[in-house]
Amino acid sequence: MSRIPVKEYVKQIMQASKRDDAEAVELLLEEFGRKRSEESNTALREQIKAAIDCGSFEVRFSDGRKSVYFYWDDIPSRRLRPEQVDQETAKKQAQEFARKARTS
Repeated sequence: MSRIPVKEYVKQIMQASKRDDAEAVELLLEEFGRKRSEESNTALREQIKAAIDCGSFEVRFSDGRKSVYFYWDDIPSRRLRPEQVDQETAKKQAQEFARKARTS
């Protein structure tokens, strides 16, 4: 699988931002993110927060496997499960899991 030419995307984004073309910048960033996700076969996404200071990160797979969730709560007294941690720890765990999934 070929690598995405990051320098080319950065160049195009910089040119669009110099022209004050916000729509072009947004489209290029979306396209770049989509292609990087397709290339890696995984995607990390923060879930919508239903309550203050809690949420989850979802590692999604483009090949049809079920998503894996990493739950977090920044208020320790509300953590209902032992695997629930603070936001920063959950994000690091999700990123590490996604990296391992890409290489396997």
